[in-house]
Amino acid sequence: MKDMRKNPVPQEHCGRKLTFNMAASGASGVVGCVVTVVSYPVYLHYLGYNELGLWLVLSTFVTLCQLGSLGIAPAVSKLVAEEFGEGNIHGAQRYADLAVFSVAVLGTATVGLLLLFRALILHSLHLSTETEHAVVRLLPLILIISFYVFLTDVFGAVLTGLGRMDLTSAIQAGGQAVALGCSSILLAMHQGVIALAFGMLASLVIIHIFTAVFAWRLGPVALRPALRLDWPRSRRLLRLASTVFATSLAAALFVPLNKLLLSRYVGLSAVPVYDLAFTGSMRLRALFEMALRPIMPALSSAVSSGRNLHAELERVNKKAKSLLLVGGAAFGLAFLFANPVLRIWLRRSMNPAIPGALRLALLGAFVSLLGVPAFYALLGLNRAGSLFVSHVIQSATNAAVVLLAVVVGFRVSLSMLLAASGLAMGASTCFLVARYRASQRGLGSAAGRPGRDDPGITDVVIAASPGMMLGSEKA
Repeated sequence: MKDMRKNPVPQEHCGRKLTFNMAASGASGVVGCVVTVVSYPVYLHYLGYNELGLWLVLSTFVTLCQLGSLGIAPAVSKLVAEEFGEGNIHGAQRYADLAVFSVAVLGTATVGLLLLFRALILHSLHLSTETEHAVVRLLPLILIISFYVFLTDVFGAVLTGLGRMDLTSAIQAGGQAVALGCSSILLAMHQGVIALAFGMLASLVIIHIFTAVFAWRLGPVALRPALRLDWPRSRRLLRLASTVFATSLAAALFVPLNKLLLSRYVGLSAVPVYDLAFTGSMRLRALFEMALRPIMPALSSAVSSGRNLHAELERVNKKAKSLLLVGGAAFGLAFLFANPVLRIWLRRSMNPAIPGALRLALLGAFVSLLGVPAFYALLGLNRAGSLFVSHVIQSATNAAVVLLAVVVGFRVSLSMLLAASGLAMGASTCFLVARYRASQRGLGSAAGRPGRDDPGITDVVIAASPGMMLGSEKA
């Protein structure tokens, strides 16, 4: 096996690579933001608020179905990165094989169970008769998409583990553009809400093809099911994935819960307003969040290769502060000019409730952004046990605020749910920043450096950054 520690990468090269990955990931975030800006007026023009609300409720099934993957995708990203960083292509291939095989089995089982118990699930959601009939009609296609998302998530995770987060982000942004293009064509042909489902399916096909091609060219790692079991690696993959699953479960209770509450207590027409405000603010956050994602592989590489970790942390902190200052200015401008920009953007589809909702969502998204550097730094330092707790805090705070408001006498409303979301993300951010500062002090006083074999370090990886809900991104 090639020992990468004997040939440490120069610090200046690592700095250039970190800067490049941050710039490339940020550029992909810009593309995703543009797609969102273009898509909402198109979808509202053809569908209106009620039909778009129906799709957004359906898309929550994709998010919930992904819990059935048990966190395989993010876990394999970490493990492939470790093997590839040590020059062990065989080990990276074995983890990729096991991950594809695992999600194929788990995806089939999850989709089968949801199809079997679909009547019980729909009844428990207390949807209106009209909405329930529409969901039943589209549910088979949604379940197929959910299964395919299992696979494409693993493919993207393997490519990220090979050190090309820039390519992963670019492919995902391209997939979003394909989804918009296909959906728009089908909507113009008067296909209705099913056009969005076919658009999403087309984007997954594109993501599948390009991630498979690039993984093979870079590794070479073939994205295929395992032909034989590797028990030591299987145990490690499942051990990591089980922790990821617990974190995913905590994260998945956030946005889908709010959407379902809105559809039940306010109506389907309120769901697109919530989604537009929340997703719009999170798209702006994503411009900076994606640029901060390379913090994790940069610190992971420093830990495993034996480079000067303190110098890497100083570099990361400096770049993160600069990005957060720019982010603060961007969020401030968006807050001030929300009303005129929305009127120009949505025109006849403008809903008077959107500007106030967007301002509330922007406050929560910016507070969440402040915790992103700590999130990825803790992950890169292999001190990520507290990240599960951050997601629990976020979801629990959101649910507690909603429950308290209802007990006190407030009715469930759009503003109340957005305020709860903001408070929840603020609580999560405070926890993450406190844990990161404690970890930095610990590094300063520790005799050794953290590593993946240290018994006192929780070796986990998690599914989503704080506040960034997969359901909103995929939809």
